[in-house]
Amino acid sequence: MLTKDDLHAIGELLLASEKRIRQDMVTKDDLAANNLILGTIVRAELAATKQEIVKAMKAGFQAIVAHEQKQDKTLKDHETRIHQLEEDNKFLPR
Repeated sequence: MLTKDDLHAIGELLLASEKRIRQDMVTKDDLAANNLILGTIVRAELAATKQEIVKAMKAGFQAIVAHEQKQDKTLKDHETRIHQLEEDNKFLPR
């Protein structure tokens, strides 16, 4: 038969066991806090990545515009030379 001291010791063991379980257990509030922190980190990383993509796209578009402007200038130079040659050719005897 269990004595009063035995029951008291079992009660203390149960309380200690419950305390240890509560310390090791992950609660819904812990998970919610972790999700909030992870969400904040992910949003910050996505924002930084988005900015890098936008910068790269802007640089690419600027390079395209610069190339197009260079081609336009070359085309105008060629057209000017062709017109000049045509004008010069009018005065040459055939």
